[in-house]
Amino acid sequence: MNKLPDAPSSVSLFPVPPWELIDKYSDSAVSQSTAPQPPPIPISTTYQTFGVPFSTDYLILKPLESFGFRRIYQQNCSRKSELKKLNFSILANYLDLLDILTRDPSSDKRKEKLDHIGQLFINIHHLLNEYRPHQARDLLREMLIYQVKIASDTVHLCEQYLARTNETLCASSQSISCDFLANTCPSSPYSVSFEDLGPELNELLSDVQRNMKTDDPLSRTNVKIDETCDEPAGITESASPLRTLTDHKESLPLAASHLWDLF
Repeated sequence: MNKLPDAPSSVSLFPVPPWELIDKYSDSAVSQSTAPQPPPIPISTTYQTFGVPFSTDYLILKPLESFGFRRIYQQNCSRKSELKKLNFSILANYLDLLDILTRDPSSDKRKEKLDHIGQLFINIHHLLNEYRPHQARDLLREMLIYQVKIASDTVHLCEQYLARTNETLCASSQSISCDFLANTCPSSPYSVSFEDLGPELNELLSDVQRNMKTDDPLSRTNVKIDETCDEPAGITESASPLRTLTDHKESLPLAASHLWDLF
């Protein structure tokens, strides 16, 4: 029986992490200062990257003469005007080159004119590169301005939300305070209960209030209809609770005089 071929093993797109180095920088090793220390800063001013030597004193933009080319424009000059001159010189030399190619393509002036145009392009390219530090500085400035604007807008938005939150909290606090006072405080500061008038008046007024709630509405008036009589003359006075209270008016103490107006 033929043996099935082994399935291809999965291959990662990225290399395996260096676990032998990662394990040396664990949290415990770092806290105990047992992890390997970083390499010292090189004292030499030269170093190599991918086999190419570099110097720490490397200038961002070297002078044109260091590359073996001749500088056409002056060192201290107006770059704007020199760029215009170089652009015009390139156009003029290009027209001269076209004239030479039209008249005699094999002429030696053709190579001379090509070299001249090459020198002009190198000078204008180097002159434009001198603006790179200014461009980087302005780009960094614009990035910082944009970040400051975003931060300011975020702070302003947070202040608006904070103000709205404070207004909501104040309104809720006032609403809760009003509801609490309405449920706990009496309806009138001058309200008096029956118990404050003494036991005798408390019993009397409680009976009157109880009779007013249980009696028929017609019996709450000071008259009642005599059902045994057929004539209207049968209407006689009844001893209503108010009449009973009227009879005892003379015996009420002065402390209950203000309750008389309620009835």
